[in-house]
Amino acid sequence: MEILFFLIIGLVLWLTNHLVFKFAGNNKKRRILSGLSVMIFAPVIYYLTFAAVAPFEPGGFGTVIVSLL
Repeated sequence: MEILFFLIIGLVLWLTNHLVFKFAGNNKKRRILSGLSVMIFAPVIYYLTFAAVAPFEPGGFGTVIVSLL
């Protein structure tokens, strides 16, 4: 189950990084804007990861929270 968690997190981080650099290019203002948007969307990514891992964890909500931390 840990493999699924690491694959999801790795995929999300890779996609986020790829999209930020694709959008921003060499423009400093766009990089700052992209960084701020990534920080704003971090809770959404957290929730999506939680929703993907929670059904497979037999320990319940607390186990998922501890595994994500």
